[in-house]
Amino acid sequence: MSVQYQDNLDLDAKQRYSVKLKLIGLDSCPYKVPADTWINDPKQWPASEYPDVYHYLIKHPRIYSAEAMENYRSLEAHRFFWSGWVQTVFHMKTNSGHYVLKAIVKPSWIDTEKPHHPWVALKKSGPVIAAHCDCMAGLEEACSHIGALLFKIEAAVRLGYASSTCTDRPCEWNACFVKKKIEPKKISEIKFYKTATKEALKKSKKKMKKITEPATAEEQNRFLESLASLDKPCVGLSAFAKYSGLFVSHGSEPT
Repeated sequence: MSVQYQDNLDLDAKQRYSVKLKLIGLDSCPYKVPADTWINDPKQWPASEYPDVYHYLIKHPRIYSAEAMENYRSLEAHRFFWSGWVQTVFHMKTNSGHYVLKAIVKPSWIDTEKPHHPWVALKKSGPVIAAHCDCMAGLEEACSHIGALLFKIEAAVRLGYASSTCTDRPCEWNACFVKKKIEPKKISEIKFYKTATKEALKKSKKKMKKITEPATAEEQNRFLESLASLDKPCVGLSAFAKYSGLFVSHGSEPT
């Protein structure tokens, strides 16, 4: 991410961006903050929960107007998070006591496209104060990349990784979303199923019962004869001409 991001904005966008930074207690752009200032420790993250995320994306008033965000489309960013496009999240604490968290969010479809760099500012108790992204929609204060970052923070809190009593697993979980570059391959070289899935499928096929062959004419006749030899023949035999006589009364007809 270019440290000159703020400097390259047009005058109106730059002024709006400055207002946002002052609101969260920052004197300079987060993109200019040295790398060694950022910390990878989910246990220190604010306790932001789903209502906080929803309220910001939908109900929160814009910084520059009293209108609510109402960015319902950004709620789809949950799929960005679960697909692993949000990379390791880092945070820092501002002089005003707020927390700024940032991450790289990779594009969802075009792997060669440049990644985006959203950041969000939260209160320690969880509510979102402001957010920004270097994508085209980032200046509007809410985009899918911002939403995806917020959903990852929410997931960490919900799963207990933001708890001070947790072990070292939070840092491992935070970094496990890093995806390798996807290389193009021929269809014949792509594995569409995991090895374990293939083995389970093979075993299930072995357990499948063989289809029973229909009985021959001779076998059918023997079966019918065995039914006819019973003391009380099966009524089903009455449907066969050869055995229907068994069910005809031979007594005297009434006068």
